[in-house]
Amino acid sequence: MQEIASSLLVASRKSPFIHKMDRTPPGVVCPTYYVLSHGNGCPYGCDYCCLQLPLRNIRKPIVFDGRERMLEEVRRFLGRGRAWLLSAGESSDSLALDHVAHLARDLVPLFARQDEGMLFPKEKQHKLLFVTKSANVQGLLEVNERANVVVSFSLNAPEVSVRYEHGAPHPYERLKAAVRCQQAGYEVRIRIDPIIPLEGWCEMYEPLLERIESEMDVEGLRFTLGTIRHNPGLRECASERGREWKVFSQANSREASDLRYRLPVALRREAYGWFLERLPGQATVALCKETEEVWGHLGLDSRNPRCNCAL
Repeated sequence: MQEIASSLLVASRKSPFIHKMDRTPPGVVCPTYYVLSHGNGCPYGCDYCCLQLPLRNIRKPIVFDGRERMLEEVRRFLGRGRAWLLSAGESSDSLALDHVAHLARDLVPLFARQDEGMLFPKEKQHKLLFVTKSANVQGLLEVNERANVVVSFSLNAPEVSVRYEHGAPHPYERLKAAVRCQQAGYEVRIRIDPIIPLEGWCEMYEPLLERIESEMDVEGLRFTLGTIRHNPGLRECASERGREWKVFSQANSREASDLRYRLPVALRREAYGWFLERLPGQATVALCKETEEVWGHLGLDSRNPRCNCAL
């Protein structure tokens, strides 16, 4: 393992870079998609981060070397007949370190040109998903081709972000980056997750929604909502790492088949209902890793989820 910057390590990856995500337990809604594991970890210190548990021994973000091998796997992926979404943000932030890792520079053109040399272009094309809490989009904007690439920005109420998202850019800086990407021609999606119902949470989230609607083109914009949740052991792991583990204190319901701790069902329904009433009518709304029961209660179609990680 080699340190190439004060906040970044390079390591070799022995297993394939691309793998399928299709193990969602019954009764919990999550689409099937593919993951590009280009690295592990993130430069930010969010108290609630789910990566703390599987990456508990990692103290600095890691990018994997073997870039040519990774790109060759991507090329083979793009040769598949059926279209899939490939997420580059499952075990790391896609863009926070892009000025060093140059992932956008290497990947975006491959997805934009995936039909080159084909006698009959595919009816539906694969998409690449970047998921980020950063505003580090310069690499994306320097690439001329933007087709088949989705940039998903994770936003939260400023008060929640200041309290729990240590080191991450202010949510409104991320929103500015989202606007720049949208104006440059990228498909942009917004993820508000985790919603944390602190006292007065409605007044905290209202200005965020107002700014999104006033600054972005919301026609067809996808929103994915999620509430604070955690796997067994995450709270203890967060405490060991010096994070604010009490962020999970309200997530004490464990009724779903995946055994995650979530907010009580009534509180989740209330929170999602509040957002649904205020999100733009032209937008598409989905829930992240939520139960079929909650989807149905809110009148959302869990059989065809149009969420962050869906094609």
